[in-house]
Amino acid sequence: MIKGRKRGRIKLNRVQVCNAGGCGNWSTVKTITVLLPPPAPSGLSVPSADNNGAYEVSWGASSTATGYTLQIRVNSGSWSTAYSGSSRSKTESGKSNGRYSYRVQACNASDCGAWSASKTVVVTHPPASAPSLSVPSVDDNGSYNISWGAVSTATSYLLQERKGSGSWSRAYSGGSRSTSVSGKADGTYRYRVQACTVGGCGPWSSTKKIKVARPPSSAPSLSVPSSNHSGSYTVTWGSVSRATRYILEERKGSGSWSEVYDGSGRSKKRSGRTDGSYSYRVRACSAGGCSGWSATRTVSVTVIPAAPTGVGIDAYGGSYKFIPQYLVWNAVNHASHYDVKVGSSSQVINVGTATSYQVGGYFLPGLPPEVSGYVRACNANGCSAWVKGSGR
Repeated sequence: MIKGRKRGRIKLNRVQVCNAGGCGNWSTVKTITVLLPPPAPSGLSVPSADNNGAYEVSWGASSTATGYTLQIRVNSGSWSTAYSGSSRSKTESGKSNGRYSYRVQACNASDCGAWSASKTVVVTHPPASAPSLSVPSVDDNGSYNISWGAVSTATSYLLQERKGSGSWSRAYSGGSRSTSVSGKADGTYRYRVQACTVGGCGPWSSTKKIKVARPPSSAPSLSVPSSNHSGSYTVTWGSVSRATRYILEERKGSGSWSEVYDGSGRSKKRSGRTDGSYSYRVRACSAGGCSGWSATRTVSVTVIPAAPTGVGIDAYGGSYKFIPQYLVWNAVNHASHYDVKVGSSSQVINVGTATSYQVGGYFLPGLPPEVSGYVRACNANGCSAWVKGSGR
């Protein structure tokens, strides 16, 4: 028996048979080739981490090897053959998230050698979808919360912010799914969020925006006439910083408040107001809310009739060729009666609700004389100005 031989060709000794009479001829020389299994390949190489499931596994050459067997184990599963052949690398693809361990052995016609030390790659794909994002549409103090939904496999989230048309900047990065924002000045802020892993970050969410608009800090100054005799007047108020609109309310006597204006202007005409006390209050508003109400201002309306129109002289009717001449006028709203003065007389005549009064006359075939008169409209609050009518 021959022991301890390494790889190579070994020439065996020749042999002869002998007995008491002597030895015979030497045998022919025989040669045997010794082939041992190859050693384990050195330099097994895999990336420690991968983010797309595609990578290469490679290893060094082993002397006397004619082929190699590569095995794989997924997470804590069993080993299985991933490659068998003469190449010294294997391209992997389509791997999902997980831990992939590899080991390799070299083989020849004799047998396969020992396994190499195993190496592991951790595959972590970026999240495939974006989180759902929730942002309030309006805020009135510059402090608000932003939240987003969970994404499978995500280990952290990145939130970005942009004010107006400016650049995006980081607003939050971490494992939480909400963050508090404070100290924001008035303006429009936009947000977007993405889910991340060690393998990278997924797509951005849709952009959501919020308008920060603090309410005006003070109420407008309000101005109304203290009294009015026509039922028509204008209510005005001052401007207030940050206000985009104003709300005006009216109350007659001790009745309920009612809104009479909501807009960006700073005045409101009121007309058709009947006798009574009318109170007003106004407040300034923005998208973030409204200020308090202004001090109440009141106008006392006592409607005095307007001066009569259509005042003139008209001759009609009569008998026996006598033609009376009348001072005539149009009826006036709010008038309870009319006063008349004839010619240059200072005597005031209350003619009730009539809209004509005889101020002269003449006999035919004579010519109509020149006559004149004055009329005014009155009610319990007072009378209009006198209006003269003259003619033939």
